[in-house]
Amino acid sequence: MPQPRYRRGRCRDYGETRSASSSRTCPSIFRVYLEAYQRNAKLMLLLEQVATIDPAFRALRPLHSEALAERSARRIESLQQQGYADPGLEPTMTARALSILISRLAYYFLALEFNWDTEVLVGAVTQI
Repeated sequence: MPQPRYRRGRCRDYGETRSASSSRTCPSIFRVYLEAYQRNAKLMLLLEQVATIDPAFRALRPLHSEALAERSARRIESLQQQGYADPGLEPTMTARALSILISRLAYYFLALEFNWDTEVLVGAVTQI
């Protein structure tokens, strides 16, 4: 099997730092997100319900998502330039995909109270 064209870095929690400019490790970023989501899980459930029935509210949600995706896309581009992310990935669409993946996982895990192992979830998202 051919080797990827990019360096495989690991997050600091697993023994390596992705880059000198990384201020947080990958697992800790996701863990902080889960902790914040957990504090607001009931509100997040309500927001999801309102978005399904109110078109005006639903129209506001992509504005926030796109702002987050733009910031994440810049980070992905930086990782690509440093050789830590696949240069073939389109940064903005990759950021959108990761954002949706993470928010849906948090929604199912915390708002819908799926009985998943936190460490396994954090490890899986970190590896992705």
